Amino acid sequence: MGPKILQHTFFLLVILGTAVCTVMVHIILIRKSKPHRGAVLILRGADHPYIRHPLPTLRAGRRRRQNRSCPNKYDRQVSNALKRSDQFIIQKLLRSAEYNRTIAYEDDSGFPTAPVNDLFPYSAFLVTRDDVWHVDIIALVPTDYGRLSKIQKKTACYVDVKTFTFSTTIAFNIVAEHMAPHYSTAFVSCRYPPREKFIPVRVALGTTGTRKDFGWLRVHNTNKTMRNDQKSLLTLCVGPVYGGYNKLSQIVEFFAYYSIMGVEHYRVYLGNASSEVETLLNVIKLRGNLSVSFHLWNVDTNSTRVALHGQMAAIQDCIYRSKESSEYTVHADFDEYLVPSNSSTLADLVIKFEKATGRGKLASLVAQNWFFCFEYPPVQSALWHTPLMLSRALIARERTPWEPNIRSKYIASTSTTIVGGVHRVAEAANGSVHVHLPVNSLVVNHYRRCCGLVNENAQQALVPDEPEQADIVRDYGVYMLGMHMLTSPVMQAVEKLG
Repeated sequence: MGPKILQHTFFLLVILGTAVCTVMVHIILIRKSKPHRGAVLILRGADHPYIRHPLPTLRAGRRRRQNRSCPNKYDRQVSNALKRSDQFIIQKLLRSAEYNRTIAYEDDSGFPTAPVNDLFPYSAFLVTRDDVWHVDIIALVPTDYGRLSKIQKKTACYVDVKTFTFSTTIAFNIVAEHMAPHYSTAFVSCRYPPREKFIPVRVALGTTGTRKDFGWLRVHNTNKTMRNDQKSLLTLCVGPVYGGYNKLSQIVEFFAYYSIMGVEHYRVYLGNASSEVETLLNVIKLRGNLSVSFHLWNVDTNSTRVALHGQMAAIQDCIYRSKESSEYTVHADFDEYLVPSNSSTLADLVIKFEKATGRGKLASLVAQNWFFCFEYPPVQSALWHTPLMLSRALIARERTPWEPNIRSKYIASTSTTIVGGVHRVAEAANGSVHVHLPVNSLVVNHYRRCCGLVNENAQQALVPDEPEQADIVRDYGVYMLGMHMLTSPVMQAVEKLG
């Protein structure tokens, strides 16, 4: 091969390499400027001007690669039993009068089909901070603070007080999240004029200087609440529930359990849930004699790419709606049970610690978590009960609870909580107290598949490479409540279907 050919080949390689590098740089820049679908950012608040309560860096809860021991035979037994039980419930629902009955939502609220200046407002609340009124709108907003700064300049808040409407400026307070893709939950705060004393009835976001095509939101007045003797003590928040979720047996057991734990009201946030889930929820509400409010949660995940279908926004909405009618809230998924000790109820526990702390001083009760894993040996006879009750089939759990605030759950005071979180209250009133309870007072029983989870408090995987090496104990705490749950109106309502 001659020198000229070598030189020509060298130049071609240089040009090709330069082109490849240029393309790669462009791809990186594009991905940095606009996260691709499914991209996850860490939004803790250290350098974000719109976040006033940064999150701590979490150490625990990491996953390990799936090992050869999971899914194991126990996981397959439990999964098959759940499928068999769910199919049993579906057959009953198909024969019920409630099948395909439309869900009655509490109000006409919902996310707008089109954003308002890239904002997706959901609900609005009149609150008092530092003796000044504010109208806080719970919304999904762009995570990027450069975009938010531009949006803030061109967006106004329009407040209707029945007799007239006025406009005011807005401010953003993003709720920090450990998973924050394109959009995040935020309070869009509408500044209320100091001399304005008219109570707002509705509010809307719009472009400054325009007054047309508003998507009005009803303003909930958190300053005008029921007397304590008229309020419910405890409200349970559930969801968002979306189309992929169809574990009917777990829904039945969940409501049966909390109905005997002193929960007086439920708020369920529903996305495009299946007809079977909606029918079952209607049955539980109407035939199970439960007080349930359903809320439309039509998050546009394609536009917002928000984490967990906007769970953080649903948590804020539930807490703020409940300020008017309930003293405490708890947020739990269908596989999570807050279990008090000594066969007491959650209501008993709250009253006990409220007396010890002082009314108006308690911010939250925080419970540690431990897992009852599908991969641990189940009670074989319980797997054949329909509807299946995981609390009776799974009595083996990990020995060591998780660290406080890691996968924990909490009971929050609606009067002192300002910003809620998934595992802890993010912000509460000055002087209020957070009580971290030991597992012999309150604990979270979490029934799920555990493959890949590592409890760093115990320095080991929940499902080790050798199944017999799992550090597990038997726990009959909720198992002993089984007969009480079986005779609950919820369980009886499902039994009598069809």
